[in-house]
Amino acid sequence: MSAATVLASPSVSLWKALESAGVDAQRVFEQSGFEPSLLRTPGARVSVTIIRRLWLNAVEATRNPCIGLDFAQHLHPTGVPALSCAFYASATIKEAFERLARYFRVVNQTTRPQLDETDGGYCLRLSFPGGAPSLPYPHSDAILASALTMARTNAGDELSPLRLELMHPAPPCATRLAAFFRAPIEFDAPRYAMHFAREPLLRTLLTGNSETVLAAEKSLRDYLARMDRGDIAAQARKFIAERLTSGEPSASDAARALALSPRTLQRRLAAGGTSFARLLDETRRQLAQEYLRDPENTIEETAFLVGFAEAASFHRAFRRWTGEKPAAFRSAVRVGDVT
Repeated sequence: MSAATVLASPSVSLWKALESAGVDAQRVFEQSGFEPSLLRTPGARVSVTIIRRLWLNAVEATRNPCIGLDFAQHLHPTGVPALSCAFYASATIKEAFERLARYFRVVNQTTRPQLDETDGGYCLRLSFPGGAPSLPYPHSDAILASALTMARTNAGDELSPLRLELMHPAPPCATRLAAFFRAPIEFDAPRYAMHFAREPLLRTLLTGNSETVLAAEKSLRDYLARMDRGDIAAQARKFIAERLTSGEPSASDAARALALSPRTLQRRLAAGGTSFARLLDETRRQLAQEYLRDPENTIEETAFLVGFAEAASFHRAFRRWTGEKPAAFRSAVRVGDVT
């Protein structure tokens, strides 16, 4: 299980895109394991596994591989308020893109926008710390489309890239992509990138506000500092997920694996607002739901995979987590998959 996470609040744009398509957004989110209340919880994060499932389910429900464009069209500053403020208050689009690159880790730990200077101007490209995109390609389309939407809000609707590179094959809705970006598109390209002329990105914007930028950047730095302090929790979750098939791991086991004393691990987890027992419980719940969505796993096998020696203990825990029996959860998932 990946320890990488994604900020929950921007997914409200996907919720709105689903609603505009006449799809039951709540159903898609819940079937993906995304608790809708997290959209309204400041700073809440969800696993990349859930976000990947959400985007795949959204594409399937709408039959629209260009849903990333709809995401961008429903973009709202409150999705990531501090980053939006820093972007919109920048003196130039170049500075705005640089701030997007600098602080995008607040939004997504698996994708990194980068602004490079080229002979003809600038290139906004996406890099992936894991070596390859971990999320479906409409998500990468959404990032580029959102960056351009925000830039057009500041610089004017006439702003468009010189050309676009997309790593995926041309989808059936390729004409929509071309119409939105208003630029030639190279599909099956070696990277995701937008190329811009120099002058439009260097033009001074009337909306620039240095005081707003300073306040927004302080908020972003503070958030990143808190997120980094919480990395010990991510490491502990990863350890738990990897060890569960060998039985229930202990806090002492985790401390040894992380080269910490049990007391230090306990203190650092407490500083992040959690505990080893809570992480163990949350990880078991999340993995159990993921395993039960796979029809290849029996309920007994799922109990073993999440560290329970007895199926009865797993049944009691699952009832406590979800309010229903594992069999009822699996049946509901199957019904949703068919419809």
